[in-house]
Amino acid sequence: MQLVDTKPCVLLVEDDEVSAFLSLRVINDAELFSRVDWVRDGAEALACKLSAYAFVFLDLSLPHIDGLAFLDSFHKNTSIPPGEWPNIIVLSGAESGCVEVERAQSFSSVRGVISKPLSPVHLSDLLVKAIR
Repeated sequence: MQLVDTKPCVLLVEDDEVSAFLSLRVINDAELFSRVDWVRDGAEALACKLSAYAFVFLDLSLPHIDGLAFLDSFHKNTSIPPGEWPNIIVLSGAESGCVEVERAQSFSSVRGVISKPLSPVHLSDLLVKAIR
């Protein structure tokens, strides 16, 4: 008999290695996820099978295709039914009132915004909100 892991998978979209290291550490230390994948830009993220992820932690300042362009492309081109979209959590080094953060929050797939660096408290708070 094969056991099926019911823990969700996570995708981290972050180009900065230090921020990625810190975020990956917090996510992995939570021991709530079966797999955590890391890509460095929006183009790589769009190439992933996004339906496999329960959560996407998305930096807005990315090379090639930034976070806003990723969100725009995802919403326009996804074949995933809206009820099965991953929960997208924006990771931002910008102030909460900045135009990019507010624009990101206008996308229906975005479930929250976290100021970097990701912390265990941020992660816990977001998971509680996402479960509701």
